[in-house]
Amino acid sequence: MLITLIFCLSFALQINAGVVSTSSSFNMTEELEKIEKTCLSDEEHNELSGNQYKRGWATLFNSPTISMAIDVIGQTELREALGIPQYSGSYEDYKSPISEEEFKSTSNLEEYFEWITMSKIGDDAQNYAITDKDVITAIRFLDKKWPAIRIIFKNQLEELIERIRRQGFRIGKNDNMKSQKRKMDRKVMYKVYYEYLGIWEKIFSATGGMYENKACRKYTRPDTSMLHFKTLKGCVKHTWL
Repeated sequence: MLITLIFCLSFALQINAGVVSTSSSFNMTEELEKIEKTCLSDEEHNELSGNQYKRGWATLFNSPTISMAIDVIGQTELREALGIPQYSGSYEDYKSPISEEEFKSTSNLEEYFEWITMSKIGDDAQNYAITDKDVITAIRFLDKKWPAIRIIFKNQLEELIERIRRQGFRIGKNDNMKSQKRKMDRKVMYKVYYEYLGIWEKIFSATGGMYENKACRKYTRPDTSMLHFKTLKGCVKHTWL
């Protein structure tokens, strides 16, 4: 079952990564504003949670799941831009293939990239009890409801990588441009990831509008500071409010 789920996750992400279309008229600021002003219905919140929860419980569950799903979408596009193989394993059971000591000394950029990116996603999945199925469901919903999210990542990351190329760095194993003299190193890779996080933050902040916009719901974002999501997973399903 786990093998099937992992395969489906990898297949779904790779398929979705290749179906976005871009336009010269695409305006990131305008698209983010549209996302921020969007209100999700109770039915959409239920769908986003995989119909595991209803209304208030669904919104409570969806916030960290959306955060993680946006990160997975973004990292799929980032790997594509960098020429790094797509991650095909489990998120909920993620374990780094290298130790912290190996990470500190590794010169392998793929190992370095996986450590700085996947450790965060793995921690999020385990801390909030988000399953691989939850991630797949959320990504499908986001690609349908807000296809601009993937397009923003794709456009912004392609522009970022092109800037790195113009600085004289080779990107990916298949980058054979003779003008590129230098290989990427850990410092450049970290810079790329740092800028990626800036893109992710803008997108996730925009999705927060459906919680903070009073016109969307009769209540605001629930206070989750004292709630452990593993406890929520074990709650009896019922309607809140």
